[in-house]
Amino acid sequence: MNEELPTSRWGLGARATVVAVLAAVAFIRWYVGIDPDAGLTMTAAWQVSQGLVPYRDFFEFHPPGAFYALAGVFQIFGSTYVVAKLFSMLVLALGAVGVDRCARRLLLRPWHRVAALAVWGLLALQFPLVSYSTYAHVGSIWVAWLLVRLHQRSAQGWEALAGFAVLGASAAGVGWLLQTRGAALFLVGLGVAAASRRWQLVAAYLGGSGVALLPGLALPLREFWQQTVVYPAAHYPAINTDQPLWLVLWGGVIVTLGIVAYWARSSWRGFWPLWWTALALLVSIWPHANGVYLSMVLWPLALLFTAAVPPPSAMAWRRLWQGVAAASGAFAGALALMTVGVFFTLFPGARAADPWGARAPFWEDLAVEVRMRTQQNEPIFATPTLPNLYFFAQRPNATRYNSLFSGQYDAPYFLQAVVDLEQRRPRYVVRELDSLAVQLGYHRDGTQVDVYLDEHYRVAAELTKFLPRRLQLLERR
Repeated sequence: MNEELPTSRWGLGARATVVAVLAAVAFIRWYVGIDPDAGLTMTAAWQVSQGLVPYRDFFEFHPPGAFYALAGVFQIFGSTYVVAKLFSMLVLALGAVGVDRCARRLLLRPWHRVAALAVWGLLALQFPLVSYSTYAHVGSIWVAWLLVRLHQRSAQGWEALAGFAVLGASAAGVGWLLQTRGAALFLVGLGVAAASRRWQLVAAYLGGSGVALLPGLALPLREFWQQTVVYPAAHYPAINTDQPLWLVLWGGVIVTLGIVAYWARSSWRGFWPLWWTALALLVSIWPHANGVYLSMVLWPLALLFTAAVPPPSAMAWRRLWQGVAAASGAFAGALALMTVGVFFTLFPGARAADPWGARAPFWEDLAVEVRMRTQQNEPIFATPTLPNLYFFAQRPNATRYNSLFSGQYDAPYFLQAVVDLEQRRPRYVVRELDSLAVQLGYHRDGTQVDVYLDEHYRVAAELTKFLPRRLQLLERR
């Protein structure tokens, strides 16, 4: 077993291909429209930048790391959509660098590294740009790189202790971005430290993790535990395991990992830590095994597959290699054509409304409707799933719930929202009827909040300019 692969040299063709692929990915990502995850991320970050504390002042079942990071960016450069997109593009660029660094430690030829980056680029087109999930995805890439590097170097003494302390802190740091992703990486790192049979490394790893978790003492711990641990455990599996097609695909990826493990009996050193990382990341998304989340954890498979498949020396292996390469190429080509085709179908309209990709026309126009009727710092309420509006209108939420739909929240949450509305009595409310959440079966109109709004508010305007979305502007009676 080789200790480490020699550094490969990039030829002109490899460099040109990488630049072309990553430029295409950046171009498409920049123009893809905003999604609910982006709205939740930007709104929570803006609220933090205004001095609110997650879990105490507003409900949030994700860890606060992404919100505080983006809030710091907002404090320096301003709370705008463009700033959030530029920051997220920078994070994605760090992800590309991390994938290549991992590839350098596992793959011999430059074109293998190109293939790994190209696959990662195609996957990056599938998930949201401004999102805590995306930030956690990039963090997991760098934790995996550090894990592989430590395993390959077999460091001793203080160097090993420092390395595992940094690894523990990094895994815990990803946990501050997304708890399931951080827990998966933490367990893999702990397993690697324990496999060394050196208790000093285990202690250093746990010590580094503990230091990274210390900022949590500044949070309201009871609410933090209830909202980021108890609530997801009770609600997420129930609403996300009803997608059998994606669960079958998820199981197929697990089987593929098993095949790769069989092939990898004489793999390069560093292969197995990345293999266990891939498995742990896949397990971490099982309650949410849809296309978006799968795209965020499949990147190690491209590296593992290329590193593990036996060289095509014998005739049987050559035929197998050719078949697998053809199938992989066809799948990647189909994914690329589908993504680019869908994008350019929508692209002319997107460019006409926003030539530079710097605006979110729907949300900015809706925010204008709110701002021209309200004063600065005047609370509003947007329901059921309009979290983006608080950010774009720069108006505080009259309740503690940025998003509130019946498929995920029980009756007590709606009753608490009613209590908040009665206490703060916002003048204006924006309500969407027959929303996408309703059409997908995640929400039912007619909740306790709707009953309260019908009793205490009147329809001030039907916002028909936003058709086919049915938006109402409600004014307190």
